[in-house]
Amino acid sequence: MGHGAYKVHAQTFHHLRCISSELKRPMAILQDLCGLNILLGNLPAEGLMLETGSEVIFLFQKKGESIDEIPLPLPTLFPMMRPGEPILINDSRVKLIKFAPMSILGGRFLLIRV
Repeated sequence: MGHGAYKVHAQTFHHLRCISSELKRPMAILQDLCGLNILLGNLPAEGLMLETGSEVIFLFQKKGESIDEIPLPLPTLFPMMRPGEPILINDSRVKLIKFAPMSILGGRFLLIRV
């Protein structure tokens, strides 16, 4: 349901329910729900160029101060991340992996490998 218009989905479900009624058989409708969408904070005007194998820091703040820091104003994400878990950005085109525990700044950062 993350893509397409609600009216189109509703029409499709209506047609499937009609077919189910005509056949006198129950029909399950499965849907792929979009995952959690998290918006990054304000990035520098020149943007960020992330090189494979490089390291970046996600900081719990609204605005990035340097090209090595990515602002992520979502405090609940930081304690949930474990080493080895991925973060996908740019519509899943870029995969980042957390590789170090949060040990400074009171757990307000994630050290990530691109």
